[in-house]
Amino acid sequence: MIENEAQLIQQAQRGDTAAFECLLNEHAQFVYNLALRTLNNPQDAEDVAQETFVRAWRALPKFRAEAQFRTWLYRITTNLCYNRLPRLKRELQALDPQEDVE
Repeated sequence: MIENEAQLIQQAQRGDTAAFECLLNEHAQFVYNLALRTLNNPQDAEDVAQETFVRAWRALPKFRAEAQFRTWLYRITTNLCYNRLPRLKRELQALDPQEDVE
């Protein structure tokens, strides 16, 4: 955990990309591992992790610190994973030649 995380968040909220990069570096492995456990696919997990931080950057001005930053990232990540799961299931079914065989 970053000692001055609250300060980094405030700086990032004011547009400091270096402060946001510090936050990203601190939480990147957590976000990736969460996405990987949920999606069970390294490439999809990487995509979701990247999208999580893009969304976090865009929504950061609205972050009010009512929850921990990690908890906020957890929610963004899980929402992205859950949004992706139905699409992944459809894609896998489309690729499975046995799916249409009765």
